[in-house]
Amino acid sequence: MNEKEQSTTEVQSSASSFSAKLPKEPIFNVKSTIEEVGHDVIGLELYEKAQQIAEEEEKEIFKKIRRKVDWRIVPLLCITYTMQFLDKLSLNYASAYSLKEDLGLVGQRYAWVAAIFNFGYLFWAMPGNFIIQRVPVGKYVGFLLCTYNLEPCLLKLFSLWLCCYNTTNF
Repeated sequence: MNEKEQSTTEVQSSASSFSAKLPKEPIFNVKSTIEEVGHDVIGLELYEKAQQIAEEEEKEIFKKIRRKVDWRIVPLLCITYTMQFLDKLSLNYASAYSLKEDLGLVGQRYAWVAAIFNFGYLFWAMPGNFIIQRVPVGKYVGFLLCTYNLEPCLLKLFSLWLCCYNTTNF
């Protein structure tokens, strides 16, 4: 008997001895009703209820959900996009009403002011998406709102300090 045949017979004998030790009844039983499992199983009642929903009823539920989304989220998105558009449009109004010269936006300065928003967006797009996947959205947006509100306050305090510093050392 060669080595390969010997190893095959050993595997077959160990498998037959293993199967002899296994019980003939099933190893586990799946309980599908709440009475058999108990009332402490989370979501089982909802799962069983969802299995009993007809296809027409399911389509009606999805239609109601879509209607709710359309009436609550879409207007919010429209307002947000409108505000972003108006923010970008305000630079064009500055150019049209001769504020370009008043603000000293001549030559490349106007181009830099127009492009600075895009640089900020390009810089923060990847880290922002990475953070929003790992942190709850409400906390992230709340932090951003506080930061955006804090920044102008700090700039105002700095300009006040700079004004006081310049008047005392004049």
